[in-house]
Amino acid sequence: MARFIVLALGLAALLAGCAPHAGMNADTATPPSPQTRQRFQGGTTNMTFSAHGTQVEFVSKDGRTALWYPGNGVILHGRWKLAGGDALTGFGDRICFQYGSNTYNPLTMQSGGGWECESIATYEGHVVERTAGDPFGLDKRGPVPFVLPPQRTTFAELLKKRR
Repeated sequence: MARFIVLALGLAALLAGCAPHAGMNADTATPPSPQTRQRFQGGTTNMTFSAHGTQVEFVSKDGRTALWYPGNGVILHGRWKLAGGDALTGFGDRICFQYGSNTYNPLTMQSGGGWECESIATYEGHVVERTAGDPFGLDKRGPVPFVLPPQRTTFAELLKKRR
């Protein structure tokens, strides 16, 4: 029986180490590396493709964000920031997003209001297109240009639909 408990605890520890990076604490005394700060200065629109589907997000230079999420009728306005590595988990630099408490993440089943972070490597792995500026005017929008389908697409295809 004791051997089973030790095995179960070891398996739990192993699985905890494989947990997704989303939701990691954004409060850290460690600043992000100079390389991360150089790569993520804001003023860009990023298209990501992941389990959420296609998302388009403008990240400003002053820490604001505007997310066009598939199926939504409005742009979600929030904040973004960079966080340094987390010595407790051993993960490197992270990018963190915060949306209003009236929002809901259907994948994590979490309400908004708090910071949700993921490793820079994970985030970059989902970015399929990036452009300077805010070509869709997301920063100043309430309603979406049109309802974004979850299927993978391109900026060029979305710009054609917008007109």
